[in-house]
Amino acid sequence: MSQFKLADSRQRAHFRRSHNGLRTMGWLLLTLALTIGSAWSDLPTPPGARVDRPNQEQVQNNRPTSNKEQLRTQTQPRIVKRLNTTQSEPGLSENTEEHNYELLEKGGPRWLPFGGDWATAVFTGLLVIVGVVTAIILIGQLFLLKRQVTLSREEFIAAHPPRLSVSNVVIRRSNHSNMTWFWVGEQIRGQLYVTNIGSGVAKVVHSHCQVFWRQGTLPMERPYEGEEPNEFLQYPELVPGAPATGLFDSGDRLMGKEYGEVQQCSSSWHIWIMGFIEFADTKGFVRRTEFCRVWKMPDERFFPVEDIDYDCEV
Repeated sequence: MSQFKLADSRQRAHFRRSHNGLRTMGWLLLTLALTIGSAWSDLPTPPGARVDRPNQEQVQNNRPTSNKEQLRTQTQPRIVKRLNTTQSEPGLSENTEEHNYELLEKGGPRWLPFGGDWATAVFTGLLVIVGVVTAIILIGQLFLLKRQVTLSREEFIAAHPPRLSVSNVVIRRSNHSNMTWFWVGEQIRGQLYVTNIGSGVAKVVHSHCQVFWRQGTLPMERPYEGEEPNEFLQYPELVPGAPATGLFDSGDRLMGKEYGEVQQCSSSWHIWIMGFIEFADTKGFVRRTEFCRVWKMPDERFFPVEDIDYDCEV
């Protein structure tokens, strides 16, 4: 678990560095695009464009006429008076206008090292590059967002793994008499419930349940060590909160003449229902739940043992 948290912290740090780098690049490209757009808006008319200089007669002819003037023109000829205007500085406006038209005909101001067509082509190419890089940044942001969601999900699974709880272990009464639980030569059968009390889905890998009785306490080595799991839990997955029923029996071992002592827990005889469940979470990490219940009288039921070697979560 510590190794997973260390790897997750490294991935999150790498995500933050990548996100900050892409954000800085995005601001730089945005500034460059605004600068190019501002410069492009001030460009003069390209050199290939036709520039018509208006004369005095065109200006006079293009002036809109009123209804009275139209009526007067139809009844009598129009008299055009030419007014002489005086200028404070003769020739200044004409020189300025001539200079502006020369700049337009040459394709731009003289500070440009090339013509207006080349400037337009270069700035258009730069805008295309900015658009492509912006699209790449957006795709990268989407990828990083998806990765962040995956990391958050993995972190949640690590913090809230599936957990299995075994409860309500019961056995069937003897076929010989309803007054007793055990009888000579009979098989012990019963069932139990397994519930996922965690937050993630548990995929059952192996399961085993065994009925074990003997005179004395639990042995140092668990009786089912080295045996093939009998897969008593026939559920491939356990979702959180949904209980599953597991059926078990004593297999080839039948109850002997000690059935009376076993039922009354006398002469140091005890009977246990024990086993394990191996399961994996959605990331493939395998966990194991060991369980063990002991028969007690006069309650006539099974209780968990206080032994971490037999009843624990690994």
